[in-house]
Amino acid sequence: MSSEPVREGNHRLVLFGSTWDWSDVHWRLPLLEATAVAAFVTAAIAAGLGRYAFPIGMTAAFVGLIGGSQPSHRQGRSMVLGALFMTVSAALGAFFAPLGPWVVLPLMLVGLIGGYAGAIGPRWVAIGTVAMAQFAIQSGQPQPPGGVLDIALVVGISGFALVLIVMVPIVLLRPPRVAAPGDIDVPPIQRLGLHLHRRDPFLRHAIRLSIALAIGSLLSRVDGLPHEYWIPLTLVFVLQPDRTGTVHHVAERVLGTLLGVGAMLAYVELLHPGPYALVVTFGLGVLVMCALSVVNYSLTVFGITLGIMSGLAIHGESIGMLAEARVGATLIAGAIAITAAFIGYTRIDPAPLADD
Repeated sequence: MSSEPVREGNHRLVLFGSTWDWSDVHWRLPLLEATAVAAFVTAAIAAGLGRYAFPIGMTAAFVGLIGGSQPSHRQGRSMVLGALFMTVSAALGAFFAPLGPWVVLPLMLVGLIGGYAGAIGPRWVAIGTVAMAQFAIQSGQPQPPGGVLDIALVVGISGFALVLIVMVPIVLLRPPRVAAPGDIDVPPIQRLGLHLHRRDPFLRHAIRLSIALAIGSLLSRVDGLPHEYWIPLTLVFVLQPDRTGTVHHVAERVLGTLLGVGAMLAYVELLHPGPYALVVTFGLGVLVMCALSVVNYSLTVFGITLGIMSGLAIHGESIGMLAEARVGATLIAGAIAITAAFIGYTRIDPAPLADD
């Protein structure tokens, strides 16, 4: 299918095989988030803490991603909860990292909990995803940039700092919320209990995700990938509760990764950027990721790839080696995800995904 953009009406656009509404794209808050992330990373470099550029930048970016995925009346609370759970997950990941291959056991438990959390509602799909991502990142580093306390402080400070920066405009710009007729507030524990049976699609998804993470983690160690967490990290994002969603996410993930890797290779080859120039691509990646997360997953992954590769390159890693490993990990994770999606599949009733 052609990747040329085709406009439909005033606001609709067909791009990379998917149709999305341009009116759904909001730039003000993502621009603020991207600027804050770039400032955080710049401060880390200036302070001689370039090794923390990646965890600082990606934590703040994930918090911004949560905010962009939620309606305005839930953004603030969702970002606070996301920062909190990412801090805990990152600390646990750093704590279990020395276990080596045995880290697969706590990774499976985190995948089970994070995958099942989606049964509570859309907010917890986003929070569970970024919490699992943080655990995968920190537990998959054979040589973490710091100890458990260091990692917890870095993740916590950068996450909550972004929350504080964006809370003011969120509070000032959001319209007052009017409860819809028939709104029923079901406690989270009760929602989880309603899905605790063997045929439940959310429970099955959690089990599939847990097993897929274990396979991905072990394959990463066998293959000796430079970043062992990339396969599990990709699985967290692409493996969905339904077959169609998983296949689409894998296809769009591969496309977005190839676009991001290609852009970074060209950028480095043509301009030979230093650390501060890489901050620019880091911020640009966060802007694209947060602004387009609700409309086009390929472009969201393009932004994520720019951010991840820029953050690691700031620490001195080779873009060429990162590109090869990034593409390889994406393809392996995609194959695992598609295989897992066809095991024990149950069609999802949309009712459990009601607003939380």
